[in-house]
Amino acid sequence: MRLVYRYIGKPSNEEVFEGKLFAENETEAIEKISKQGIKVIELKLDFATTVNTIFFKSPNGRELSQFYRTIARRLANARGTQQTIEESLEFAMDENLRVMGSMMLLAAKNAATIDDCMRFAQFPERDYSIVKSMRLAGSPYRAFESLSGAY
Repeated sequence: MRLVYRYIGKPSNEEVFEGKLFAENETEAIEKISKQGIKVIELKLDFATTVNTIFFKSPNGRELSQFYRTIARRLANARGTQQTIEESLEFAMDENLRVMGSMMLLAAKNAATIDDCMRFAQFPERDYSIVKSMRLAGSPYRAFESLSGAY
């Protein structure tokens, strides 16, 4: 069963921050956070969010489309990965998308590329593969523009 954990973590040279992530159990949650170079300060099962995400395994299509569109705009304006994700999450209402976005942010704290952030956050393989190919071609924002119309 996919559970949602709320954590407080500290990167080595940054301020303490909060986030959420999907994991099967507490041990897996700690491993996921630690692999990103973050020290876990506190970890709790987020029961309410877990219940909200049980019935809907993937984000709402309209929400996902808006999320991708916002990322495209931010990347086109030469925002960094971390700032892009943070600003895009401000508009997300879907619980699954908020947790996935939080997981993207966790990976971004470890200087991951935008497609690696998506893979870590368990976005559809097709989506992060498209973003990776366009990132390597020099224009990842175009991938997000295209994906925003697919949902």
